[in-house]
Amino acid sequence: MEAARWLTGDPPLRVVDLGAGTGKLTRTVAAFGHDVVAVEPLAEMLHWFDQEAALAEIARVLRPRGAVGLLWNTRDDDEP
Repeated sequence: MEAARWLTGDPPLRVVDLGAGTGKLTRTVAAFGHDVVAVEPLAEMLHWFDQEAALAEIARVLRPRGAVGLLWNTRDDDEP
């Protein structure tokens, strides 16, 4: 997954996979050599959360010089 490699950069970094769901991204990023903390806020894996509260918590735990990157999956109906 090129986007995940580009987003996370050179290991080793501490990476939080917020909305980890099935763990596909977690496993990919860990395979790059990063220390990954997977967080799934909902048992139903819907990945919906209160935006204001989530942003406040991200700001609280983000280390100095840390960064936030956003990735998500979309279905490509052109591929079988």
